[in-house]
Amino acid sequence: MKKRKQVSTVAKVVVLLVVCKLCLFVPFAPAQVDTLRIASYNLLNFPSVGGVQRVDDFRIVMRYLKPDVLVVQELESQGGLDLFLNEVMNQTGATYAAAIFIDGPDTDSGLFYRPDRVSIQPVHAIPTDLRNIYQYTLTAAGQEFIIYSVHLKAGSLDGDQQRRLTETTALRREIDSLPAGTNFMVVGDFNMRSSLEAAFSELADSTANAALKLFDPVDQLGLWHNNPVFAVLHTQSTRTTAFGEGATGGLDDRFDLILVSASLLTPGGMDILPATYRAVGNDGNHLNLAVNAGTNGAVPDSVADALHQASDHLPVAADFILANTTSVASRDAAPNGFVLLQNYPNPFNPVTTISFSL
Repeated sequence: MKKRKQVSTVAKVVVLLVVCKLCLFVPFAPAQVDTLRIASYNLLNFPSVGGVQRVDDFRIVMRYLKPDVLVVQELESQGGLDLFLNEVMNQTGATYAAAIFIDGPDTDSGLFYRPDRVSIQPVHAIPTDLRNIYQYTLTAAGQEFIIYSVHLKAGSLDGDQQRRLTETTALRREIDSLPAGTNFMVVGDFNMRSSLEAAFSELADSTANAALKLFDPVDQLGLWHNNPVFAVLHTQSTRTTAFGEGATGGLDDRFDLILVSASLLTPGGMDILPATYRAVGNDGNHLNLAVNAGTNGAVPDSVADALHQASDHLPVAADFILANTTSVASRDAAPNGFVLLQNYPNPFNPVTTISFSL
């Protein structure tokens, strides 16, 4: 009589987990997922404030970040746009193009994109009392989306807050004219210390059409200024010493944001990956410190130094999923790890949770 070899439950669990891990890397056809990296960056009066001297630092940052679309604020001229395109973006190993530059009052926005991944329509400027808000309409993998770039009034006085409200009211009028379900986002330097400000509510709350509200994709609302609860999201200032006209004080303000429409939070089409949202170079341990003070756990030392020298703001970035890819090359997106919860130390737990990140 042949004896049947028994396999322990623990061994079965191990085998099952190995199989599950392998399955994560099987390219199931025909489904295809593509991601698009979008970033926003205040360049600090570029190029007049030592622009040529800062090119090397910006280049280090962009080689690390590798955005597919980069929106910038405090761009001063067509010459500044050309300099940043040719000497920064097109020195990163990828080919970029730039949206048409519109010279408005005060400083302006610009947009750089990879034409092998994104196409763009004509740029629209929305005038305000201080500086233009810019509307960029793009298409990637058959998904059309709109990016609004803002640089709202700086300052914490009542008058400053009122001017920001006036600016966001003008933007709200534009947004309310969009069809429900439009993919859109508002990025840039909001100069707000809190989500309780009326200008923020104008974008996030003040609309009769819930489909056109804006959302913080990481849902971190509250009093941001100098608050350790939000330390990992602070974007200004990268510095504690004064040079090149930049602000000082270390990282203590969440001025730079990416706010998204409800459609970008709903599965299908184009969707943000909230876990990828980040203030680039902020490890959460630099409250009121320079970004390159001591050890930076978020980026290599060379990138932290470049962020410190390039601008008094950090970039903000996030990745977006594009479903039904048709013409855009895919970015590698295999899971970089997974975590088993509930089974350790008890491998006999009947429920296994496998979480993974892209």
